[in-house]
Amino acid sequence: MTTHSLTASMTALLLLSACGDQASTAYQGEPLLRFDGRVQLLQGTADRALIPALAFQGPHGYWSVMDVEVAGEFPASFTLSVLDPPPDNARLSFSDLWPESPDFAAAAITAADENHPAGFQRANNTGTQSACAGLPADCTRVRRDFCYTGDGDPQWSDYRGDGLPFVDCYSEVRDCPLTFERGPDADYDQCELLESQGDPSLASGADSEFAGFSQGHTVLYLYAPAPAGSMVAQLFNAPHGLPSGYHLLERRSRTAQEQADVSACRDEAQELAYERLVAELPATSCTANPPALGSSFTVTCDADHENFEEESRLLRKHLTAATAELKCPSPGKGGLFPVDLSGEITIEIGETLEGLPGDVSAR
Repeated sequence: MTTHSLTASMTALLLLSACGDQASTAYQGEPLLRFDGRVQLLQGTADRALIPALAFQGPHGYWSVMDVEVAGEFPASFTLSVLDPPPDNARLSFSDLWPESPDFAAAAITAADENHPAGFQRANNTGTQSACAGLPADCTRVRRDFCYTGDGDPQWSDYRGDGLPFVDCYSEVRDCPLTFERGPDADYDQCELLESQGDPSLASGADSEFAGFSQGHTVLYLYAPAPAGSMVAQLFNAPHGLPSGYHLLERRSRTAQEQADVSACRDEAQELAYERLVAELPATSCTANPPALGSSFTVTCDADHENFEEESRLLRKHLTAATAELKCPSPGKGGLFPVDLSGEITIEIGETLEGLPGDVSAR
């Protein structure tokens, strides 16, 4: 079993678009995720035959693509069913942050060409050189890799010397001005092309094979339950926990009442943590600051006190425990929330392909 470790939290997405009534005639078992929906295209219209698929976020900026079942008509009204668990190389972990947390996978549902690749990668790596050919003494040397894979277990790019099974790659190295801002939409024509390998048409990235991605929804798969009060349950705003399996999440802002409930819960957790700190360390330098109008309950410790580091450690321990006991959601004004699948869900499809919230990077 392969698990890729992440240093922080993470989206996945959802995407569809096609015409006609599509349904599988072969019985493949009960779906692991099913919902009724409609698609709202934010840019343009579908001008080619498309099928829905899940694009799973993986390590090193790699996305694995898995087909799903759909019944009804795109984009007006459809039922989407996911019949399979995520591919092995989509399995990720929060273990560096929270050792007891379940492994997970995060996916984008995408509208793809019928002969879409099994995955794609879009990497963009830079380094500053003291002298770059044909440009001023200081410049930025940019290497870009665009890779697709066939069947098998996709890993890292063959152009990086790993000899792994990417079957279709384009790689290039360019010298750019020192102030050049790289990115998917940057103008690389102002940079000098030094070397390249493969088919340049692959540099268009996912746009050439996929019509778009959901802008406000994420598909999450948990390999084990996230108990009520656990860090993963807090992260995804599920105070009663999340069972193993698939979940559809919506990225949105909290309502005023939800925000008030979060603040009240975390104030109570701070107060409970302080009480336990005082019981364990009566001579603590830490003092409680009850909430005043418009403020939260806080605890302040004397940084010059000889036991400051121990006080801080114990306070963090008690706060983590109290937050879990009270089942407080994650802080902040918004995030990802579980979606009620009982009604029709509107999915906005646009150009942006995102991962889970936060700085997501594989080790």
